[in-house]
Amino acid sequence: MHQYKVCGIRIASEIEIPAWTIEQEGVPEVSIVLGAVDMPGHSINQYQISKSGFHFWSEDIGKFSVENGRRITVDPVPEADIESVRVYLTGGLMGVLFIQREIVAVHGACIALDGAGVIITGEKGAGKSTLSSALRRAGCGFLSDDVAVVTFQAENQPLVHPAFARQRLLKDAAELLGYDLNAVPMSCRADDKYIVDAKDVFQTVPIPLRAIIELRVGEREAVVCHKITGVDKIERMRDNIYSIRPYLTCRIGLNPSYVQQYINIVKIVPFYNLLRPPGQYSLAEQIQWVRKIVAGEI
Repeated sequence: MHQYKVCGIRIASEIEIPAWTIEQEGVPEVSIVLGAVDMPGHSINQYQISKSGFHFWSEDIGKFSVENGRRITVDPVPEADIESVRVYLTGGLMGVLFIQREIVAVHGACIALDGAGVIITGEKGAGKSTLSSALRRAGCGFLSDDVAVVTFQAENQPLVHPAFARQRLLKDAAELLGYDLNAVPMSCRADDKYIVDAKDVFQTVPIPLRAIIELRVGEREAVVCHKITGVDKIERMRDNIYSIRPYLTCRIGLNPSYVQQYINIVKIVPFYNLLRPPGQYSLAEQIQWVRKIVAGEI
């Protein structure tokens, strides 16, 4: 068994996941095993959901189950691409695991600036991985590319946990940031993304969460930023909770302790909307706004 620690959880896995941080100490809280996953009466690309269990069948990859927040079973088809299996394990299946374990995770990248964590969330294609990668290359620390787990200390201080030290970038974003595409690997056969290493600035311990920034594309000539409050903040936070599909969060069901953590994040953590013009990344301006947010200038 390979042993890791990711998003604050100790995991023992029969499948090697090179992106995750090796952790030999402590008792594993979650196991990832190879085995049979039974889905009677269900067809390819369907889900089976209950309070304690989640099953999914992908035609090209295989069947998966997540049970009681403690066990992920992988039943791959013979021709499955191992990197595609890893994408599922490090992505959506972890989202289901978090909900079962009553852990709130935001769908976004997280960087460290002046000792504080900043989560950058947004819809697919908004540019959150591009902005977080640019911030990392500008000297910021790095915690996660796609999922940011938030917990609370005893004094109600929100902390964001490190995930793993790599990012996945689309071709145009990787080229924009100056990566040599001949020197960085592709993510997997089904994913037109490149894997870039972030070990040099990876933060290995949780840090205080300073802000959540939702990156969006809008009809503007320049980058603008404003603070979100009230009902809008509740709705924007809800829409950026991490799970394999947004509607599954409702179907799985949320326990009161999970809801209370979500409410605490809404109450305590400032939430901002960063709107960039379409057709351009305007990274320098976006970085300036992020620095202003952390400095308390907005």
